[in-house]
Amino acid sequence: MDYTARYGLAFNPFLKNAKEVIVETGEYQEARFRLDYLLSTKGFGL
Repeated sequence: MDYTARYGLAFNPFLKNAKEVIVETGEYQEARFRLDYLLSTKGFGL
């Protein structure tokens, strides 16, 4: 089944190189900041 044609997509979002497709929303940036903070402080998160 060709998902790109069926759902009107310009590309296949399930490829391994999907890092190029990340949409950097406010929530994404907040999560990224918190994870980077945990890495820099050598802390742990729940």
